[in-house]
Amino acid sequence: EREIGHIRLSRETDLIVVAPATADLMARMAAGRADDLASAVLLAGGKAVLIAPRITRYGASLVAAAAMLAAARRLPRADVSVS
Repeated sequence: EREIGHIRLSRETDLIVVAPATADLMARMAAGRADDLASAVLLAGGKAVLIAPRITRYGASLVAAAAMLAAARRLPRADVSVS
């Protein structure tokens, strides 16, 4: 059986690290939109995902950014860290 590329990539990893994760990518992940290879790999696998947002602590305190970070933290297998 021939595997689809994003499925194979997600299965061949133990941990997926997204650094720096843009707000756009995290929003797509939270919405379940897999419209490019990166988001398709992230959403396809059952592997752990470490998300390092490209955002400052001040930016994370803004209402829109805080909502997006909260949505990313609710993703299964995701660990979101803001430094």
